[in-house]
Amino acid sequence: MKLGIKIWSSNVNLFEEARLAFEQKKFNFIELTAIINTFDTVPKEIIKGIPIIIHCDNANVDFSNEKNNEANIKAIKECIKFADYYNSDKIIFHPGYSDSYENVNSLLNKTNDNRFYKENMPGKTISLTSFCIGRTLEELNRIQTKNFCLDVAHAIKAARTLNLDYLQLITDLLKLKPSIVHISDGYLNSELDEHLNIGDGEFNLSELIKLLPTECLITSETPKLNGLENDLKNVSRIKQIIKEL
Repeated sequence: MKLGIKIWSSNVNLFEEARLAFEQKKFNFIELTAIINTFDTVPKEIIKGIPIIIHCDNANVDFSNEKNNEANIKAIKECIKFADYYNSDKIIFHPGYSDSYENVNSLLNKTNDNRFYKENMPGKTISLTSFCIGRTLEELNRIQTKNFCLDVAHAIKAARTLNLDYLQLITDLLKLKPSIVHISDGYLNSELDEHLNIGDGEFNLSELIKLLPTECLITSETPKLNGLENDLKNVSRIKQIIKEL
């Protein structure tokens, strides 16, 4: 298992710190969220050479909503620019919130790019006002890419919304053979995706990490505090859990 941190392309102030921490072997890769309209404005070369996974912008982006395709296509194009620049072979996206798998598949087909990875979603959006799609094995199988990123917290939250056993849901999702995994902590009885620090919630992360493929890439999706200090603490905590398995 290799461990990574998550930063946004707009977090230019963190690039130098990330470069130094990588050189000190504090993490193995960066998962970079490609914010729309940043490719031409950020000093991308600072972190070039570090293994990088790309994540699509989520703000005002909904791959399942045809009416939102102007923003969706901008997000896709931005991701591809960053992926090409960093020689990344993985681009993660959220399926969306509008229940049109046809639109998700149409966008993917138009890209003609096999680097896109679907990520399983929580039961509801962060506002808890609407449902997400791509939560279960059945729903994810409706999306026409076999590449898969497993978000453990999303699965637990989806299970809460759908009144399912979260361990069974995760076991089902593992049939999609994820090569990327998102890890954070949270509360078992809440539908809200809290993104808590490792150890601050109720998830039995030792039990969950045991289930994961041994060769997967694990991204820590925890709060940003004091630059990358908190990210690196959480990566260290995950390393310790893995060491004790």
